Amino acid sequence: MVRDDKGTAGDPSLSVRLSPTLTGWIDAVMPPTGSVRRTLLIAASAGLVIATLGSIAGLGGTAIFFTSWASSAAILLSTPAARACHPRRIAASHITAATVGLVCSSGLAATPCSLGTAVAISIAIVMLADLLHPPAMANAAFAFSAPHDAVAFLGTAALGAIGLALLAMVLQGGGCRVLGGRI
Repeated sequence: MVRDDKGTAGDPSLSVRLSPTLTGWIDAVMPPTGSVRRTLLIAASAGLVIATLGSIAGLGGTAIFFTSWASSAAILLSTPAARACHPRRIAASHITAATVGLVCSSGLAATPCSLGTAVAISIAIVMLADLLHPPAMANAAFAFSAPHDAVAFLGTAALGAIGLALLAMVLQGGGCRVLGGRI
C-alpha cells in the first residue's frame, strides 16, 4: 500500500490516519502486497487473534464463539487504514448487531426471513450512525443459532468487540481520532 507524505493511504476512501512511526514500522516489517510472505504473515496474525479471543471468551465459562471475529480480524490485519477498521466502528457494529439479533431472536422464530430482518435492522442502525463495520453484521443472524443466555451472549460479543477495537488502535498507532469529527 502506498502512503502519501501525511502517513495516510493514497485512496481518499480510507480516512484513518496512521502515525508516521507506525507507517514506517508497517513498511519495514510487512513484505510487499501480493507476496506469499505477506499473505502468510497476515494469515498467521489472524489465527493468533482468533485463538486469543476464543481463549479469553472461554475463560468466562461460555462456549460462544463469534465467527464474525475471523472476518473482522482478516479485514483489520490486511487493511488497517480502511474506514471500516476504525475502533469505534468495530465496537459499535459488533455490539449493535448482537443486541439487535438477540432482541429479534427472542420474539421471532429462526427463519430465513427473521434472520434477514435482524441483519437489515442492524445494518440500518449502524449506517444511520455512520459506524458500519460489515463483518460484524453476522452477529445479528448468529443470535438465532447460538446456544446461549442473553448475558453470556452480549458479554461475549462485547468482549470480542473491545478486543478487536483495541487491536485496531494498536495497528493504527493511535493516529485516528476516537472522539469528534468524521472517522
